Amino acid sequence: MAMLSEFRSAMRWILSLSHRLLKVVPWFTGCSVAATLVSQLALLLAFVLPLKVILLLGAEGVPRYFPDQFKAFDRQSLILALSGLAMLLFLVHLLFEHLIGKCVAAGSRKLLSRSSKMVLFENQDEMAAKAYQRFSRGLASLVFLLLFIPLLLWLNPYLAWIFIAYVFVVANGSVLLAAWVPTFQAHLTNAGGRVASLLAGVGFLLCFGYMVAEFLWLQASSVLVAVACLLLLRQLFRHSVSVFNDSLALVERRRQLSALFFHGQRLIELPRHGFDGVWSLVEPATRDERLLGALSDVTSRSFAIKAVRWLQLSVTDVVAYRVVASDGGKEECFLVKVFESNRSSLAKHEATLLVGQANLPTLELLGVTDIGGRFHCHVFALDSARQALGKKWPVRCQVARSALLACAPNEDLKALFRRSKSCLAQRMERDVLRRMRCLLDNPAHLEELLHFEESFDQIRELISRLPMAFVNPDVRRGLVLLDDHCRVLVCHWARWSLEPVGSGWPIEERAMKALEEAHEAAVAVRSDLARVTVSQLKLAALLFAFERSCKQQDYHGAADLLGRINKAFADSAGE
Repeated sequence: MAMLSEFRSAMRWILSLSHRLLKVVPWFTGCSVAATLVSQLALLLAFVLPLKVILLLGAEGVPRYFPDQFKAFDRQSLILALSGLAMLLFLVHLLFEHLIGKCVAAGSRKLLSRSSKMVLFENQDEMAAKAYQRFSRGLASLVFLLLFIPLLLWLNPYLAWIFIAYVFVVANGSVLLAAWVPTFQAHLTNAGGRVASLLAGVGFLLCFGYMVAEFLWLQASSVLVAVACLLLLRQLFRHSVSVFNDSLALVERRRQLSALFFHGQRLIELPRHGFDGVWSLVEPATRDERLLGALSDVTSRSFAIKAVRWLQLSVTDVVAYRVVASDGGKEECFLVKVFESNRSSLAKHEATLLVGQANLPTLELLGVTDIGGRFHCHVFALDSARQALGKKWPVRCQVARSALLACAPNEDLKALFRRSKSCLAQRMERDVLRRMRCLLDNPAHLEELLHFEESFDQIRELISRLPMAFVNPDVRRGLVLLDDHCRVLVCHWARWSLEPVGSGWPIEERAMKALEEAHEAAVAVRSDLARVTVSQLKLAALLFAFERSCKQQDYHGAADLLGRINKAFADSAGE
């Protein structure tokens, strides 16, 4: 029922929008619709006439099924005339497409000026122009249907009624099916254009089958009329799909377009705290069932849930639960983490690391599944681990970074990452230095910048030779756990990367001193760090922070790091 209500609301809005546009910019809309019809007809004829030319080239004279008017010309003159006419019609198509662009731009500007609104969002002029063009093309397609369905009725009444009945049944059937079948509704919402094209293709084949049957067993009209009906049917189905797609595109931008085109309507923000998407899983009525399904999928065991508690990770569109469950024996504790559909790439990125790399300071990943075919879900063995939220959480984060420094990436993962993404040395470019030279006016900063530019190539070469280490920007409060064995574990890895050792380390003086201890501990377990000095680690950490400041366009902050970068490089070169 909700679907039917939304459908009626959308149709009412389309009618209101049509009334508004036709009232405010009638001439631009009329010109745009007329130009679209002429453009489409010219393009259709420009593609049909070469077929006539091919038929003439394959015949000795003018075929008998050509119109009698054509027989007044000789074969060669007719070929040249039809070829020239095809090129002329294509030029007409291009000319009218240019005219459509002018009408759309002028009409959208007038609509925005008449609504008397301040700037509401970025690219609103482009959105208004595209929406107005969509409306014009959709209206032109509707006019095309109204004009040429009667022509099809005149050429072949039974074929026309088959087309009309098919469109009517499919349109109403799709609405009713979407109202009663949620999966079809989701498919129609996410891929409505593909569904419409598929149904149009089926309808065209159905009509073509009737035409074949008409020639074989019924009394059919001439071949030329059949060809005309076939071409006309193709265009009617294409314009029917165009009406649907253009209407759907306008409804999807309903909130923004209402604010842009209607004088009395404000831009209404979408509700951010509802139960759409992954947040539908937080409702107790469905939550436990979904969590049980996820546990069963990854463990192949049947559980009974004893307790469920939400964990605040402070990660956008990621929902996590601490689940205590039992399969008849002792109780077990799990972390179930569910990603919104727009976070699927992050979920896959995390799974790639946790499946392919051992010895990370993380929970044991029991398996990866999905919930409802929409949301990626990772299930971990939580056991006694709990969030480290006390006063010592910065210390726990430091321990986690030290463990990352000591964890050597395996060769397969390094090869996979290098094929996919660039590391710090590859991202270092001189362009940002030229920009900083134009912006900075502090003599001390400019002097340090000059020294950095002089040694830029040597620094990049040094960084490129350093071993790789894992960098996880989500080592922070709420995502760092502590278990009963005092092990520090990180529960979120969606943004991990591989960078030169030292990258991602905090650059405060206290953290830099802790880096020396972390380096000493890492050398004991990583043989590839034996020849890496603390100065080189500090250089990588400072360059990583320099890049981050430049990305944020904090050029004063980046310039403040240049002196420390130059000193770290000098120390590295002197060792």
